[in-house]
Amino acid sequence: MGNVEIVIQGTSGPRAVELDGSVHIGRGPDNDLVVADGEVSWRHALVYMESGGVWIRDLDSRNGTLVDGVAVKGPTRLSERSRVRIGDVDLFVRGLVSAQPTPMLVEEVGTGVQHPLNRERFVIGPGADADLRVPDVQPVTLLKHGNGEIWMGADDEDRQLMVDEPIKLANFSFVVRSADPNRVPTVEGAESPYVYELQATLDGPTGPEATLRDLESGDEIRWSAETRAVLLYLLGRQVARDREARRTLDEVGWIGDEDLIVSVWGKTPRADGLARLKTLVHRVRGGCREAGLNPWCIEKRRGYTRIRLHKVTLT
Repeated sequence: MGNVEIVIQGTSGPRAVELDGSVHIGRGPDNDLVVADGEVSWRHALVYMESGGVWIRDLDSRNGTLVDGVAVKGPTRLSERSRVRIGDVDLFVRGLVSAQPTPMLVEEVGTGVQHPLNRERFVIGPGADADLRVPDVQPVTLLKHGNGEIWMGADDEDRQLMVDEPIKLANFSFVVRSADPNRVPTVEGAESPYVYELQATLDGPTGPEATLRDLESGDEIRWSAETRAVLLYLLGRQVARDREARRTLDEVGWIGDEDLIVSVWGKTPRADGLARLKTLVHRVRGGCREAGLNPWCIEKRRGYTRIRLHKVTLT
């Protein structure tokens, strides 16, 4: 399996502990990974290798252990995509061999014509730059994430798309299906398709500020509205942290929606917070579109949000 590490995100940067058999995590000094957080129990969780995989088990902690936002009820297998929350601390595993994603294709209903979904984003629309050209329809963008989720975006709004769920565009209908892995080209790399730079600060002359710039075209947009600038700062900070921690390309930048909500608005009812975040993301995307930038540089997957950047500068 190679060298596998448990990485903890801290205020002074990430720190890693090699997983050689098992690692106890907790607040007590006798743990292999000591987490000085009042929300963490003395002996909180155990991460261990078994049956060729890496597993985590909560040790009857006071506040529980979350994996991708779900409370651990028993031994839970981890992947490099898994986000572990213990108290107010985030952990992830580095060094695992990730399974190859299932190849997918876009099929036109009725004709059976198929188009390989062999890149992380796939545009259906009338434009010359569309991957699948369809006349006289509102373009949609399919976003294929490393965890297997597929999201569909149109008019700055997005939602998760299920396999075999119809996509209706005027008189056309399409579905996304699993494909024969022996007949589909390799999935392209996850390098950012945007040569965008984000400059952001929480301490500008009038408060939080953020500027997103296309380094190729020179198009840019500047936000001084507090919540929009704060959102961009938080997303950019996660990109910087994940790059420093050497996370895989398709996992760089994802931050939990509930963490974003608390950081922007403080404690708020979950339903209200998610509605506010959806509206905020929609407004930022709308601003990007008006400025000539691609709004899909801000991506969603279930429970998480990120921004795709070439460069980030935070002050």
